[in-house]
Amino acid sequence: MKREELIDMISSWQNLDLLSRHITDHPEYLGLLVEVALDDSKPEYWRAAWMVDKINVRDQELIKPFLPALFRALKKTRNLSKMRHFLKIITFHQIPAKQQGFLFDFCMTTYTSQSVPVAVRAHALQILYQIAQDEPELKPELTQIVEHELSQGQAAGIRARGKKILSLLYREN
Repeated sequence: MKREELIDMISSWQNLDLLSRHITDHPEYLGLLVEVALDDSKPEYWRAAWMVDKINVRDQELIKPFLPALFRALKKTRNLSKMRHFLKIITFHQIPAKQQGFLFDFCMTTYTSQSVPVAVRAHALQILYQIAQDEPELKPELTQIVEHELSQGQAAGIRARGKKILSLLYREN
């Protein structure tokens, strides 16, 4: 399969699930799919990120080698749909120590931004919690931020995830 063929196939929603299953079974095409997912030249390439997310749910080991590229992509993409999928993918994996500083700052900014969609913010909060598990000294700061955000009248999805994370943080302290 060539890049042009893949791009043509992802242009139709009917193909996406079948194609993501095919690539799960034939991971030799995964690099090409990730390449398209990382390409910000066309907004519709977020569909490739959706497919990478679905493949990750099926088999996280297939995606693990591409995590460094996803971390780099977060630094530059402005496509919130891609950001949602990249953050969700990251929640399934152990976060490398060398990425924790960047991700903590990035996710803190994302989580506290009212202009970012709820799903993106919820995944960012999950990553913040995962990093706090590795770096327990961050738990008090995270607890304060979540409490503050919940006091600001958040959307239902943020309230639900925030309450869940707070419950876990309270139990751990």
